[in-house]
Amino acid sequence: MFDSAIKNAIVINSDLNVVEFYKDVRGQKKGRGNSEPKIAHEAEVFKTIAFDDEFFEVLKNMVKLHFGGGNAKVALVLPDSLFFTDLFKSPVVKGRTESFINVMVGTLYKNYAELKVKQFLLAQSKQSVTYGIFGTRQELLKKVCQAVEGGGVSVAYTTAFSCAAAAGAAALEPKLRSASYLLLNVEENATNYVYVIGGRTVGFYSLPFGAASFSKDSLDQEFDLFARKAALSVVIKAEEKAKNKRVSEDDEALAKKLGKGVPRFVSTENFTSEEDYIYENFRITIKYALEIIKNNPELTAVEYPKAVYVNVPRKYGFIYDRLRSEGGSVSFEPFAPAEEMQENVSLAVYGGFNLKKYNKSNNF
Repeated sequence: MFDSAIKNAIVINSDLNVVEFYKDVRGQKKGRGNSEPKIAHEAEVFKTIAFDDEFFEVLKNMVKLHFGGGNAKVALVLPDSLFFTDLFKSPVVKGRTESFINVMVGTLYKNYAELKVKQFLLAQSKQSVTYGIFGTRQELLKKVCQAVEGGGVSVAYTTAFSCAAAAGAAALEPKLRSASYLLLNVEENATNYVYVIGGRTVGFYSLPFGAASFSKDSLDQEFDLFARKAALSVVIKAEEKAKNKRVSEDDEALAKKLGKGVPRFVSTENFTSEEDYIYENFRITIKYALEIIKNNPELTAVEYPKAVYVNVPRKYGFIYDRLRSEGGSVSFEPFAPAEEMQENVSLAVYGGFNLKKYNKSNNF
C-alpha cells in the first residue's frame, strides 16, 4: 500500500513549460458523499525561459497561489538536465574518513566549489571501493528553493525527475527497494531510463517522446520522433520500418553481430490492430534500454540489472501482456503496482511524496 511521508509535491517540467502541483489528500472526504480523492493535481504554464530571473518570480507567485499560507512542506522535483551522476573508484585506504572521500571527489571536478554533491558507497572489494556521485549546481538549486519558499512553503527535499521515479518505484514495489535494475518509465510525452543499483540511482537518460507519439496505424520512424543520431542497431530498425518489409537473413545476421541483446524484428504482415502497431512502436524504447545497458560497462561492472521494469500509462496496459516475449540478455518485466497508480499521476510524484524514505542518496 502506498504511503507518503510528505503530502505536497511540485514538479517543474522545462520541456513543456509547466509547473505541476500535487497534494496527497487521501482520507479527506469530498462533497456530501464518501468519495475519497487520492492525489489532487493542478498545473500552470509559464511563458518565461526556464530558470532565469523572471521565471523565479513567476514560480514564486504560482506557489503562493496553489500552496501559499500554512508553510506546508513540499518535495521539489526538477528536470534531470539540472543534475549529474558519476562513478568514482579508488583503492582501499585504511582509516578513510568522509572528509578524505570529499577531498578525493573534489579532485574530479574543476568547479567542485560551485557544486552540491552527494557520494555514496556502491561496491567494495579487497582492492577497491566504488562510490556513486549525484550532484547539481549549488547556486541554481539555491535560487529555485528560494523562489519556491518565497511562495510560502518549506522545501523538504529536492531531486531529479528520474530519481523521484525510482523512489516512486520503491515506494510502490517493496522488492525494488534494494534491487538493481533499469527502470523504463514511459510518460505521455517523454520516456525516462533510470539505472538503479542497490536501490540508488546511478544514471539516467531520457527520450523526448512518450506514449502519445506511438502511432496506432503505422510504424514510426525514429528520425521523425527526434533529431538525433541513433545507435546502429536502432538505425537498422528504423530503416526496416521505412521499407515496410520482412528482415532478410543477412539483416538478421547483422543484428546478431551487433549483440544478442537486440530483439528480433517483427514483420508488418502480422499487424492487424491498433495494439499491434502501438506495441511495435513502443519497442523503440526497448531497443534504447538494451543500448543503455550495452554501452555502460562501467555501470554493469558494478552490478548488471536483474531486469528492466517497464511502467506505461494505464490505457496502454496491454503492453504488459507482450513484454515477456522479448528476448535478449535481460528480461523485461511489467511494473507490478502500475494498476494501483492514479491515472495521469506520474511515478515521480509518488516518489516525491517518499523522498524521506527511498532513494535517499539522490536528493538534497
